[in-house]
Amino acid sequence: NQLDSIGAQAVGFSDAISAQFYERYGDVQAFSRHTDVKALDKQKIPLILNEYAALYGIYDLIMVLDKEGNLIGTNTKSPSGEVIKTEALFAKNYKSYDWFQKALKGEFSEQKESGLVGSYVEDPSFDSFIEAAYGRPTYASSFSTQIKDDSGNIIGVITNRANFKWIDGEAQSLYL
Repeated sequence: NQLDSIGAQAVGFSDAISAQFYERYGDVQAFSRHTDVKALDKQKIPLILNEYAALYGIYDLIMVLDKEGNLIGTNTKSPSGEVIKTEALFAKNYKSYDWFQKALKGEFSEQKESGLVGSYVEDPSFDSFIEAAYGRPTYASSFSTQIKDDSGNIIGVITNRANFKWIDGEAQSLYL
């Protein structure tokens, strides 16, 4: 019957969103472990982050910051390869932002029984940082975590700002 079909679609959609969320949650941690990110290499970070943006297709903005909240590097191209405007992002200090403080202090959004450990997740909203880089409002969610050196010392924070199309894609696949 139609009600059962709708119920099954809702469960399928929920499962698909959960799987995507789990991936986004872990992506930021994986990105934080790249050798050049851990070295806070200002020359190489944009190249690496441009590759991640293109490869994943949903991260409009990825920012690497030192533990004082200074932006060290960001992707300079959109996922589709267009140059974005990052100058205004470098003019800010991010130390007072909640996502930065929570990630730096290790106050993560965790659900240990589900294996979600080590990232801070902000509620979806219109992202002012993406808007500064792209010149348009963008609904997004952010995933942030610590960057640690090889000795395990916290040296910074990385944040992945995911365009909400990561959810839209799942909704579209449900109906297409």
